[in-house]
Amino acid sequence: MDTYDPKTAHPSLALHVADPNGIPLLSSASLSSTGNSSQLKALTELTTTCLNAQEIAARFGLGSLQRVSIETANGANVMQRRLEPPTVGGDDLQDGKQDEVERPERDAKQHGTANGNGNVSTQAEQGPPVLVRTVVVPSEADLAEGRQAGEELDVVASSFQQAWLDEMAGEDNNEGMNGYGEQEE
Repeated sequence: MDTYDPKTAHPSLALHVADPNGIPLLSSASLSSTGNSSQLKALTELTTTCLNAQEIAARFGLGSLQRVSIETANGANVMQRRLEPPTVGGDDLQDGKQDEVERPERDAKQHGTANGNGNVSTQAEQGPPVLVRTVVVPSEADLAEGRQAGEELDVVASSFQQAWLDEMAGEDNNEGMNGYGEQEE
């Protein structure tokens, strides 16, 4: 999948992928200041809701959040998924199952907190962020299309996370190199 335009792929659905800071990486809502800011605001708030649900699940000791679903009386649905990034070692999550290993150091670093020596680590230094995928389906008749769109967004989001890791691995391999691929003296 080279480019994915959510506005043309599924025009009847609202699609959104955002990081934990609410920054959209992909959205069917207009990202310009003159566009439909109410839809962007609503999708951003849904992202926050999904992340809050993860925190609540953790407080209750329920394990890692898989999905959040909302169904309204008129048949509209919201389907969300929290997408963990693949691990650096390459043991990606399989079959859509989140691993059950607690990673407090990764969770803490994703939010730019102090590391062991008191320096603040940023997300860029630690790897790809957790992403939240949101699909808003206007009616029950569109549920199959919504599920398909969700699967497509999962692939796009995972590709983004993997590209981030690949770029980090390239930077690690290029330490001590000048900008021309030659060893610095």
